[in-house]
Amino acid sequence: MLTAVRCVLSKLVSPLWRTVEVEGDIFSHESGREDIRHLRGQVITQLCLDYGMIDDAIYFTSGEVLGGVPLKEGDLVNCIAVRDGSEGGWKALRVEKSADAWEDGGKTSLEADIMQLRPLVGMVTSFDGDGGYINQTTYFPCHSLWEGYEPMKGDWVQAKYFINPNQWTTEAHSVVPLRYCRLDQVRVTSIYGRSGVVDDSVFFSLDSLLLPAHYEPLVGDLVNLVMVESSQSLYSWRALCMAPFSQRYQEAELKSILEDKGGLNVTDYGQFGELMTGETRELVNKILTLSLGTCAELLLLHFSSFTIGRRLEVTVRSECEDVLKPSVPYAPTDSRPVAAKSSHVITVAAPKITPRLANRRLPQFLPNYPVPQALRDCVEAQSDVLVVEPCLGEVSLPAHLVFFRLSFANDGCLIPIACMRFNLFHIQVYYFMPSSRVLVCTPSNSAADLICIRLHNSGFLHAASLARVNASCRQNESIPEVLRVYSRAGEDIRQAAFHRIVVSTCSSAGMFHNIGLPIGHFTHLFLDEAGQATEPESLIPMSVVSERDGQIVLAGDPCQLGPLVKSKIASAFGFGVSLLERLMANPLYSRQDWGYNPKLVTKLVYNYRSHEALLTLPSKLFYQGELCCKGPRPIVDSLCQWKNLPKKRFPLLFHGVRGTEMREGNNPSWFNPVEAVQVMLYCCQLAKKLYNPVHASDIGVIAPYKKQCEKIRVLLGKVGLSDIKVGSVEEFQGQEFLVIILSTVRSSESLQSDDLKSTLGFLANPKRFNVAITRPKALLLIVGNPHILIRVSDLLNFFFFLSHHTGCNKMHSPYMF
Repeated sequence: MLTAVRCVLSKLVSPLWRTVEVEGDIFSHESGREDIRHLRGQVITQLCLDYGMIDDAIYFTSGEVLGGVPLKEGDLVNCIAVRDGSEGGWKALRVEKSADAWEDGGKTSLEADIMQLRPLVGMVTSFDGDGGYINQTTYFPCHSLWEGYEPMKGDWVQAKYFINPNQWTTEAHSVVPLRYCRLDQVRVTSIYGRSGVVDDSVFFSLDSLLLPAHYEPLVGDLVNLVMVESSQSLYSWRALCMAPFSQRYQEAELKSILEDKGGLNVTDYGQFGELMTGETRELVNKILTLSLGTCAELLLLHFSSFTIGRRLEVTVRSECEDVLKPSVPYAPTDSRPVAAKSSHVITVAAPKITPRLANRRLPQFLPNYPVPQALRDCVEAQSDVLVVEPCLGEVSLPAHLVFFRLSFANDGCLIPIACMRFNLFHIQVYYFMPSSRVLVCTPSNSAADLICIRLHNSGFLHAASLARVNASCRQNESIPEVLRVYSRAGEDIRQAAFHRIVVSTCSSAGMFHNIGLPIGHFTHLFLDEAGQATEPESLIPMSVVSERDGQIVLAGDPCQLGPLVKSKIASAFGFGVSLLERLMANPLYSRQDWGYNPKLVTKLVYNYRSHEALLTLPSKLFYQGELCCKGPRPIVDSLCQWKNLPKKRFPLLFHGVRGTEMREGNNPSWFNPVEAVQVMLYCCQLAKKLYNPVHASDIGVIAPYKKQCEKIRVLLGKVGLSDIKVGSVEEFQGQEFLVIILSTVRSSESLQSDDLKSTLGFLANPKRFNVAITRPKALLLIVGNPHILIRVSDLLNFFFFLSHHTGCNKMHSPYMF
C-alpha cells in the first residue's frame, strides 16, 4: 500500500521536479527523452554571422530561428535543446524570440504571441497545391494566398506570418507576390515542352499559366501578360496569366459572347444613363457606381452551359464639377521660346597628356581596356571624335533632377524637408508601382542613415520592405540602434537586393554589380546629396539600372559645397564638379526665361529652417529670389527680441572688429585674437542669459582657419561652453543651428583686393559662403573687419548693408540697397 501511494505521488509531482531541474541546471545529464529540454526566458550571450550561443552553453544556427527573426545579444528566447550524443554538448532544435512580458508578474501571453503578425520577404521553396513553404521554414496554406495567385517554386513573395509557441511552427497569414506588373504586345520567343519564354526575359510554364479557353501559345504569338518576380534559372520574372493580343482573336471571342444562345433573346441595353456618385440603379442586379466619368462595361450573364454578354455605357458625375468649370474659355498660347537647333558640331579637344610618375602602379585587379587606334589618332590630330565613334553622340534617356535648397522643419526633431520630399517619392513609387524596386544611394553613411530613419518613422513601410546595405568595414557601433534590423537584412547582399527599397552609399552599391545582378534589377534609382558626390561615384549605382526604361532621380543643391577633392590635378580636370552640377549647366536642364523644364527638373523652394530675414540674401544671390519662408514661427522668431539687436525682429547683426591677424610657429593658419574674444562674449551672452538661455548645442561657430577654431575652443572651454561646435564650413554642411556666429579672421588692411580674395576662405567662394549663411534658424552674427570685407566681394557688400552694424565704424559702399 505504501509503495502504491509513493508511486502515485511521484507521478503527480514529477513535472514540478523536471521544471526545477531545467531551470536550475539545464546541463544535468539524464537519459532517454530527458535529453530534450524545453527552455523559456534564456539569454543570447554570443552572436556571430550565422550562429550563436544561448547562456554560453546551447549552440544554435540561423536556420533554427523561427521565421528568420533577427536576434541580438541580450535578447530573451525560448528554445528546444537536445544533447549532442557525440560531444555531450547542447544544440537548439528551435529558437523563438520571447514575446514582451506583461507588467503583472512578467508572464508571456501565448494568445498575443500567436496573433502577432510579422512581415517576411522570401522565396517559395515548395508548393503542392494545398500549401507550401517559404524559405523552407514558414508554412502557408492555400487560403492565405492572394486571390487569383498560384505560386510556384522560385517565386519571391511578401508574407505576414505568426508564431505558435505551442507547436513551434511559423505559419503565413497572407501571401502576395513581392513584385508584379503587366506587359502588353510582347512576343513568345521560345517554347520547350511545357515551358517557354516571352520577350527573351519572362519564363512561363503551361502547368501554372492561366490562359483563355481554347488557346495555347505558340512561338511568335503577340500576347499580353501579367508577370510576377521569380527566380527561374536564367530568368527573374514568371508569367502568371497570358492572353493573345491578336485583334482578330479578340473580336471573334467578343462576337461569340454577344450572340444570343440557348433560345434566349437578351435586350441590348446600350446607354445606361447618368448617375451621381453614390447613386444606385437596378439592372438585373444592383450596380453601385464609384468612379467618375464615362466608362464602358461588359455585363456577363452566366448560365449553366453558356454565357451571354451585353455592353453598358455609364457616365458618373459629381456636384463638384460645376465649381471647377473654367471661368475663361481656353485659348492655347505657347510663350516658351523654341531653341534653335545647332547647325554645327562642337568638338572638344582632349587636354595634353600629363606625364605619369614612374613609381605609381594601378591595382592588379583592374582589367586592361585598350584604346582603339582610330580614336587615339583622332585625339592626337584634334579632329572630331564623333566621326570615329558616332555612338558617343547617341541620345540617351535624361535623368530627372530634384534641385532643392536644403531646408529643415522642426516638430520636436530635426526633419530635412528635402529628405521628407525625397522619402515621399520613395513611398509613392512603392505603393503606386507594385513592379518597382528602388535603390537609394548617398555619398555618405550619415545621409543614408538619415533617409532610412525617415522611412522608418514614416509608418508606411514594414521591416521586410527595407534593407540597409553597409560596407563590410563599417563598425556595428556606428549604426543607429533603430537601423540595426534593416542592416541585418542587408548583410546578405543577394537577399537584400530583393527588398523593395534598398539604401546604401554610392560606393557600396558596387557590391550589387559584383554579385552579378542583371542590369534593370532596380527600376528606380534615387541619388540623394548628389551635389556632394563625384561623378564616378554617382555612376556606380547607375550600372544596375536599365538604360531603356530605368528611372534615375538626382537630388541635391548645386549651389552649395560640391565633392571634396584633395588632388589639385583631379580638381583641374573637373573631378570636383558633381554630375548634378554638370547636368544643371547643360541646356537640357538649365533655367530658361520661363523657368526649368518641369519634366526634367523639380525645384523645391520652401525653406522650413530660417527666418525670412536670413533668407533674403541667399535667395537673391543663388535662387532667383524664389525661396519662401515656411519655418515654424516659435523657433525662427525666438531671438528677434534679443537685447543686442539694433533693430528688433530683424535677427541679423554685423559686429565690426578691426583686430590683428596672426600666425604662430611654422603653422601657416591665421587667427585673430580680438575676433575670438568677441565670439566668446556673444556665446556667453546667449548661453548664460537669465531668461530663456540658448543651449550650447544650439550654437555653432564657423571660421575659415583651423587655428582660429582652436583659439575659440580654448576660450569657450574656459567659460564652460565646450559643447558649442566650432569648425570650418565643410563641417557644417547639411547641419543647422539656432544661432550661427561667423568669424572672418583676416584684418590686414594693407593687402590688395586680389590677394584678399585668395585668402579669405569661404567669404571669397560663393558656394562656401552660401553654406555658411544658410545654417542658422533664428540668428546670424558676423564678426569681422568691415574695411576689409567691403573691398573683397559683392556678396559681403550686399550682406553687410542688409544687416545692422555695430562695433567699429563702417565704410560706405555703392552697393547699398
